[in-house]
Amino acid sequence: MNTFLAFAALTLNYSSSTPLTDEPTSSIDENLSLQFFSESTHFIEKANDWIQVEHDFPSLTQKHLDPFNLTLNPHLKNRNQWKEYTCIPFENLMPGDIILFGSAEDEIQAVGIYIRDDEFMHVTSTENKSDIRIHTLSDQEWDTFGRFSYRAGIRYGNPQKEPLDKTSPEKIESNESQEEVQIDVAKEIDKEQIDTAVHPAPVLTAFLDEQFECYYFNEQQIPFVISPKDSNLTLASFQAWVEVHQHEFKALIERDGALLLRNFPVETAEEFGSVLKSVLGRNLLDYRGGEGSRRKVAEGVYTSTEAPAQFKIPLHNELSCSNYAPDYICFYCDIAPAPGSGQTILGKTEAITQDILLHPDIWNFFNGRNIRYISRHPPAGSFFSKVNVTHKTWQAAFETNDKEEVERICQARGFEYKWIGDWIEVTRIVPAIRGPDAYFDHPYWFNQAHLYHGNPRIRGGWLNHMLANLLYIAPHTSQYDVLLEDGTPIPNEIIYAIYDILDANTIKFDWNKGDVLIVDNRRGLHGRAPYTGERRILASMAP
Repeated sequence: MNTFLAFAALTLNYSSSTPLTDEPTSSIDENLSLQFFSESTHFIEKANDWIQVEHDFPSLTQKHLDPFNLTLNPHLKNRNQWKEYTCIPFENLMPGDIILFGSAEDEIQAVGIYIRDDEFMHVTSTENKSDIRIHTLSDQEWDTFGRFSYRAGIRYGNPQKEPLDKTSPEKIESNESQEEVQIDVAKEIDKEQIDTAVHPAPVLTAFLDEQFECYYFNEQQIPFVISPKDSNLTLASFQAWVEVHQHEFKALIERDGALLLRNFPVETAEEFGSVLKSVLGRNLLDYRGGEGSRRKVAEGVYTSTEAPAQFKIPLHNELSCSNYAPDYICFYCDIAPAPGSGQTILGKTEAITQDILLHPDIWNFFNGRNIRYISRHPPAGSFFSKVNVTHKTWQAAFETNDKEEVERICQARGFEYKWIGDWIEVTRIVPAIRGPDAYFDHPYWFNQAHLYHGNPRIRGGWLNHMLANLLYIAPHTSQYDVLLEDGTPIPNEIIYAIYDILDANTIKFDWNKGDVLIVDNRRGLHGRAPYTGERRILASMAP
């Protein structure tokens, strides 16, 4: 990072400090958002839990600092104030220190609470809603994209506490009291798998206590894997327990982009849907108007895209071709494919965005422009849907036989549409690049141009490409077209470069029967590797 203070921290000592309270007082500046105060105790409890030290945070009035809303009053933006503090090395930051960021030395624009290993807590607020998020100082919004740089740290409470030993393998024990739902621990996990796994730093996982084994398969740290140690764990007891910890589970998913529940007693599509509701606290979405070749299995549960097994489905964010992309895309392994094949591949939005930024020809082609996605659906029984199983009829795509209902769905979701005989043509016009928004503080790659684009590479070679062109020789029958909004075609060389970037950022793990994978659809991408033999993966979406 480029900083004026060169990784310096400032120490401010108090002999005592007043904990943040739930109720606002008359001394609180009126420009602070009172909507956050009712949740302040919950935030402080989680901060203490994740930091793993006893800590009294300052009151809202001390030096005008608001650690819950994590904003600063204008009084603290006076650069002369820093002269009264003593600088200490950045590497001596300790859990609980308040760290300050800004794009200029004299303007503090963001505040976090330092945890350990360069990770810190930060609260983002949008549209009267606040979310606690975990960042690292190398995250793009704090580094690569140049929005903020680390400026200083403020220490409250006891300054004699030593920083945690980052090299110590000893696990930090949780101070969290037992919840009403108890889960005994006993189950042995596959020892060889655990020994070769990458174990996470003990951040955000204290609530899991000793009841679960937590690890990563890879250095990219996606997905975060949780397995129960109790072989007698029932689905009902797990769901009751996880509902108490929905906030922590969602924070884990947001932190890593994907969460894998392995060795839990999930055996049916209905149980899969039920577990998702417990973890996420949200109802599942339908897939009406979606483009993937999925079949409904249970309420809110569908088959994953049923493309021919020999084809790879490139990484993508689900329904990024629309303005109603779900927050979560989730998968359940009903029949595991052969080891080394058929994986649901994963990628991280930030890493892919960073790589695309290194290719100005790609970024500049799409930046600030909308993409026009066009799909065409034949009627039930069509020859085209029989020859190409991925070409959905409009009855299958919209889950209805009623044309008026199809039109209502299109209108509700902002689709342009027109009937061409018994066919329907649907057009979606959305930005190629999204953000800054509630998900990222910077622009990020979020589109499916590479999936809609008809080219030899995605169709499996020139022969397949020519056969597809022959099948869809009549323009009104073409399954997909993708253009910029103004009609500019997207060149093959740009799409191929995107494929290469996605391939370079692809992460794989083998499925086990019963696995449940929950992907943050903004922070994580998914796709499918080719396979032979049997494979049955179910999918669900949640807002």
